[in-house]
Amino acid sequence: MNVSKLSLGLAAVGVVSLASVAQAEEKLSSVMTAVSGTTIGGWVDTSLNWRPGTTSQFNFKGASPGRRNDAANDGVQDGFNLNVVGINIDKALDADQQWAAGYHIQLAAGPDANLYRGGSFHEYGNTGAVGLSEAYVTLRAPLGNGIDFKLGRFATPIGYEVFESYKNPNYGRSFGFNLEPTVHEGVLASYTLSPVVSLSAGIANTFDASLDGRSSVESKKTYIVASTLTAPESLGFLKGSTLSAGYIVGNNSFTANTVQHLYVGATVATPVAGLNFGAAFDYQETTSPVGLSPSVDSVIAIYGSYAASAKLKLNVRGEMAEGNSFIVVGGDRKDLYSLTGTADYSLWKNVITRGEVRWDSASVRPYGVPADEKNLLTLALNVIYVF
Repeated sequence: MNVSKLSLGLAAVGVVSLASVAQAEEKLSSVMTAVSGTTIGGWVDTSLNWRPGTTSQFNFKGASPGRRNDAANDGVQDGFNLNVVGINIDKALDADQQWAAGYHIQLAAGPDANLYRGGSFHEYGNTGAVGLSEAYVTLRAPLGNGIDFKLGRFATPIGYEVFESYKNPNYGRSFGFNLEPTVHEGVLASYTLSPVVSLSAGIANTFDASLDGRSSVESKKTYIVASTLTAPESLGFLKGSTLSAGYIVGNNSFTANTVQHLYVGATVATPVAGLNFGAAFDYQETTSPVGLSPSVDSVIAIYGSYAASAKLKLNVRGEMAEGNSFIVVGGDRKDLYSLTGTADYSLWKNVITRGEVRWDSASVRPYGVPADEKNLLTLALNVIYVF
């Protein structure tokens, strides 16, 4: 028993007993052991957004078609914004333990917290939310090279972009991000077959992000499979390039509609130092059990990135989207197009500062009054502190 000098002094004058001191310090030691290795980090995401030249009184600052981060906060344009504050609490798996365990918790507050659709957050009107975006236990079983499990609420394993915008090449999220699922509740198993091949598979309650959601069909679950190929060093300048694919099928919360989503994405290194390309394809089909025609959506995106210097990065993204999930005028399907350019320049330590220009267009009028408004230009300054 290792008792502190203060505790011994208190025991000597009769304030506490040695037995209670020993019991308390044993409990404290147990707690410290349980949380050892825990790390805390996060980010604060802010922006200045402007949509010049929009004549619609209703829509000069509102949501933009196909863009989920605009829709999350209906007043994002023409002003300053707190997008989200995120907190990560982690205990990573110990690489030296065969039966390792850990956890991950992500808390989010602010308008962008609504990006996790499906009632996963407590909402405050239309302007923001606070709640749990992810929370899961991680377990490793020493089978083969080791199987890692996530049990709880975890981010979808598919997609080129993620919720944490500072990890994405552009500030404004893509049409593909708008179409993809965000979070699932269930179990996901991951296995590294070799340095080249990694696999994952899982079962979840629903396709969408609903907290404790269930399908309206008894025992109907959502199934997830994904894989990634990583180019080895033997491929020369292509080393580190990746090819990913994933398929998810299931029901949204409390509906009988079946949703299928196919994703294929790639990142490609080039012989030019700092120059990389990427591509992503999303296809989603929603089928009703009553025999209606399926709702079909698809998105194609091309990415380019160039590190001009240690501080300056230039990123560009071009997209085409079509389908029922995007804005419809008079019941017509249409195509949406987008071109985004982002300049990321590091001025302060731990701070991401980037300026962005985005042009969106559509095959038919999607933006309200006037009738010929088919194009949309938006400007943004994004400042994020990552800690």
